[in-house]
Amino acid sequence: MREGWVVVCLAGAVGAAFAPVARAQDVSLEYAAAEGCPDRAWLRAEVGARLGRDPLTESAALTARVVTTRTDRGWRGELSLHEASRELGRRVLEDDDCRELTAALALSLAMALEAVVSERSPETAEETSAVDAHATDARRELVVRFELVPDRDAVDASGHAEGAPTRPRGVTSLGLVARGGVALGQRPSLAPRAELALTLGRARFFGEVAGSFAPPTRATVRGRSLRTRDGELQLAGCVRPFEIWDLCAIAGLGRTVVQAQGDRAPRTWTGSAGVRTELAWRLARSLAITFGLDLRVNLRRPTVVSEDETLWRAPVLRGALLLGLRWRLAAWTETDGIPQASSGAAGARAWTTRSGT
Repeated sequence: MREGWVVVCLAGAVGAAFAPVARAQDVSLEYAAAEGCPDRAWLRAEVGARLGRDPLTESAALTARVVTTRTDRGWRGELSLHEASRELGRRVLEDDDCRELTAALALSLAMALEAVVSERSPETAEETSAVDAHATDARRELVVRFELVPDRDAVDASGHAEGAPTRPRGVTSLGLVARGGVALGQRPSLAPRAELALTLGRARFFGEVAGSFAPPTRATVRGRSLRTRDGELQLAGCVRPFEIWDLCAIAGLGRTVVQAQGDRAPRTWTGSAGVRTELAWRLARSLAITFGLDLRVNLRRPTVVSEDETLWRAPVLRGALLLGLRWRLAAWTETDGIPQASSGAAGARAWTTRSGT
């Protein structure tokens, strides 16, 4: 059993801020980006923004190798540090967004470079990391870092940590979705529908709480004019098998008001269950347009009766076509890592890293 303590570091601030530049080891970069991922210049800028200076140089003794690849579940990124013929540490991350993945790799590289300096002697640190005390300000994100320091039993006699090189945990995200469209089967005629939803997910699974509302509409049934309005609370459990496709199991509980001309307006509870499939087209880093199809079974079917005559009863099935806008409010990338390196090497401790946007 590993035992240790948790060190919590709050680094930087949201937005532009003036901050002292962290000391960091210079490094040469070998970067192999998968198609559709940010290029070398983007990664270099991210590392420089987190450190307050650009640590990348071709003549450095330390080499960082960053590789991103496409997988069946999304994207995979690998970061390793090398000095001469020795590997100092390795980290593997996974994400369903390559830009977010590359940003997390940049954060990991920046922290690793700071760790190299802190773990070496003061003389070596001064030689390998000469930083101007009055460097320009850098835009920082709010970053929470947890470092778990294992006890001596966690490392064997050869100096190698137990376990796999890394254990990715995935991404936790919070989002807001606004949808609008048309619904059939909940009212006597085709009706407009609007939804507002809050989502919370981890890796490829997420939950959604939504409220839907349909404004009043009129329809003529058997010569009688019916005026209808309704609202509904929806709960959904979803999976994202592919980056652009969501599949959800959804249940709804609502209230429908149907008024026949000359009669009072009866109110009735409605219940439904079904599935929703949704495609997304990304507009920006945290913004996407969605196209959805909602198919459900009416578990409670609203009925309009006037003078002992059934004017209308909801069908068994109902459906809706929805166009939406999805905004990711926040996302956190979280991984566990245990590098296969000696205890004196850079980052030779178990770690957990969370980076937020």
